[in-house]
Amino acid sequence: MSARPRARWRVFAWLSVAQTGAALGVGLTAFAVAVHILERSHSTLAFGVASALGIVPSVLLAPAAGVLVDRWGATRALVVAGLSAAGCSAALAALLATGSDAPVPIGLLLAATAACVALQWPAWVKASTALVEPAQLGRASGWMQLGQAAQHVGSPAVAALLLIQLPPWGVVVCDAGLALASAGVALALALPPDPPARALAFAQELAGGWRWIRERRPLWAWQWYFAASFGTGAFLMLLSRPLLLSMSGVEAMGGALTAGGLGMVVGAVAAGLWGGPRRRATAILWIDGSASVWMLLTALAPSPALVAVTCFLFLVQYALANSLHQAMWQAQVPVEAQGRVFGVRRMVMWAGIPAGYVVAGAMSQWWDVRVVLALAAGARGLGCVIGAAWVPALRQADHMASAAGGVASAADGVAASVGDAAID
Repeated sequence: MSARPRARWRVFAWLSVAQTGAALGVGLTAFAVAVHILERSHSTLAFGVASALGIVPSVLLAPAAGVLVDRWGATRALVVAGLSAAGCSAALAALLATGSDAPVPIGLLLAATAACVALQWPAWVKASTALVEPAQLGRASGWMQLGQAAQHVGSPAVAALLLIQLPPWGVVVCDAGLALASAGVALALALPPDPPARALAFAQELAGGWRWIRERRPLWAWQWYFAASFGTGAFLMLLSRPLLLSMSGVEAMGGALTAGGLGMVVGAVAAGLWGGPRRRATAILWIDGSASVWMLLTALAPSPALVAVTCFLFLVQYALANSLHQAMWQAQVPVEAQGRVFGVRRMVMWAGIPAGYVVAGAMSQWWDVRVVLALAAGARGLGCVIGAAWVPALRQADHMASAAGGVASAADGVAASVGDAAID
């Protein structure tokens, strides 16, 4: 790297540390609220509703949040998201400190925090694309996966340690501090200014983001492929718990899940150091196909230790595939449209997770958990084969314009797409 790209990479690194901390804080709050609700109400229904409210709004609001990111710019969006999340967490901590377990106010504050997450992620992606050289997008995407790993893997362990010394509301205060720090870092860093965006009505910009993806068949195909991939992956996330409980106690289950979850951290670090191959689409198909093998071996594993190993290897490849996929999109989507485009992408892909939970839960009522996992692994592997052999649009993503040329030429394309939406 020359001096200027190296300086921008340092800015990206500081921004990523702050945003990873904010993501960790979101996970801390989710864990602490779950403990508070279970201790006070002993209601698994209330726990389930609270968990859903911590995720679903961030998925449903992603397209609208993406439009705001394009309108405001990455810096303003990150500051607003951090300050708003800090305020919501502070209010939630005050509510929990009173000993309240009222589901409505707790649920509303969790939903508001999730809305802040919906604003944070596309702003972080947009800022990273502007900061990082096109050749380094794969590495940057890998380091950004640590944010997801911190939220979903690291936060339960950290929260469990904090709860030894602090009440649940004290853990939520830690989340508020991390969110406030992320806003301060985003404000202090010299992020590149956003290119001028075309002013349109809000609904027209929403339609423009969707249409931009629809008009590019390779990205359109990859969006739905990953929605299905996330859906089958949700089978493993959900059913590995009852599978482990059927083999051993709760303590062994927690240890196996923690060891398996570290695979996401290892995969993110590997992607951050490696950056991935030039033919990202081909690599994703190979990685995702081999992940289905580990999923099948999880269904066949006779001991908790082997389940931990197979889950670990599955999540290593999950993080690698996800980082390559994100880098592929960052290289093609113009910076001025990344908010709305990545908002639509996030909504479609992440919708596969709750859908997978519902289908996996329903199927496990009729069949053994191992059978359901094996069927999901088979469906995932078959999808990779079909995608590689009979869906040429997936492979064509490797032949789209390069990062530098792709962003430049795509700028006119997104303007036309959004303009057509305005006419409609």
